[in-house]
Amino acid sequence: MSDYPVQCAGAVGGLLYNHSHNQQIPLVCGGSGNVDKCYVVGQEGPAEDQVSITMRYARRHAASVVINEGTTLWITGGETSIPVGITKTTEYVTMSGSIDGPDLPMVPKVDRHCMVAVNPMETLLIGGRFNQDKAWSHNATSGDWTLTGDMVLSHENAPCGVLEDSVDLNKTIILATAENGSTEIMVHSNGAHDWSLGPEFPTSIEYGSLVTTKDRKRLIAFGFDDGVWHSVLFYQFTCHSLQCHWQKMPQEMTAARSDLVSFLIPYHMMGNCYIDESITTTSTSTNI
Repeated sequence: MSDYPVQCAGAVGGLLYNHSHNQQIPLVCGGSGNVDKCYVVGQEGPAEDQVSITMRYARRHAASVVINEGTTLWITGGETSIPVGITKTTEYVTMSGSIDGPDLPMVPKVDRHCMVAVNPMETLLIGGRFNQDKAWSHNATSGDWTLTGDMVLSHENAPCGVLEDSVDLNKTIILATAENGSTEIMVHSNGAHDWSLGPEFPTSIEYGSLVTTKDRKRLIAFGFDDGVWHSVLFYQFTCHSLQCHWQKMPQEMTAARSDLVSFLIPYHMMGNCYIDESITTTSTSTNI
């Protein structure tokens, strides 16, 4: 796969469905360096020759989630260049362009936060500057934001993710990490929004990334600063009957990275890459 057309960190992105081509398109938006474009991953040639979408604002350290049946990337907050500073603005990006979204009503401004789609009707916004120890639930039908139960930890520059319990399929679990590797877990069942402490990540997870696997049974953590430097390691997070644990994976990245954007891509984009899903037995665990 070709290199990304610009150098950046702190970008956002997702896999969007393009109706005109009847396929999913990997899109990455913004990032450091005042990037105000969204680029389709995998294009060839210099940035000026590539198909791109102009954002409403150049943003870095924003957060995003894919909504509207996979057709829209909702980007929230972040640090913008015009106007300069952290913002509470949002925007909706599709393959046709970008339009203003609703301002976040519950915070004066926010960046370095994370977002996760619990289901098609509910999105969580967790942590970030000026919102470190809070999580908010967004209802897609009403547009309302509701404060969840109290959080114990401060969440900033750290990822969050969602998965299903591998035994009790009625239990959806949201994982929120803190920079130092501490975690909190919400068991989303019957509308409950309460948090409890989860298993410690083996190192710092600052600037890391969490990706939910296709079967929604695992979260893969990588691209973090381990307290010394950018790490090449992968860890997976799973829950069995609400007993959750981390396990180190044998794979390593070819280059140490952090503050990156990541999401699943279709198999056809992987070329001849070999997928090895085996894991080691090194783990830390907790009961919820």
